[in-house]
Amino acid sequence: MIAAYESVTSEGRAVDVRVEDGIDVRILPDRGFDIGDAWFRGRRIAWPSPLGERRWRGDFARSFGGGLVVTCGLRNVGMPSEGHPQHGLFTSLPAADVRIERSAHGVVVARGRVVEADVPGATLELEREIVLYGASHAQTPSPIRTRKATDTN
Repeated sequence: MIAAYESVTSEGRAVDVRVEDGIDVRILPDRGFDIGDAWFRGRRIAWPSPLGERRWRGDFARSFGGGLVVTCGLRNVGMPSEGHPQHGLFTSLPAADVRIERSAHGVVVARGRVVEADVPGATLELEREIVLYGASHAQTPSPIRTRKATDTN
């Protein structure tokens, strides 16, 4: 049995995907389409911070909720540098074009697109795809595209 539930709380959107006798994940569309809490056969496999899953609070230290996948960047990872905050702004950005697809073969594919843009300046776009294969396998292949400010596609 595969189930996917979408919800909205005061801390943002969440998509809970549950695979019977397998991996369960909470996808956070308002946090860069990262994966928050996660369980495998009922055991937590993600690290939740004491802050919990929450909306962006202006900087990484006040906003880090932990989780299974937290994306740093795209312009900076690590300490603040060249005018960019610690670990960048990516996890503060909401995903667009969020969609969840289920197959009859026990595969769930969640997709979302996150854009980090400076106007004027470069536009970075990450298309995240989270694939859950039945009871025991997940992957997150996520190509990043860089577009010039003049690109329209």
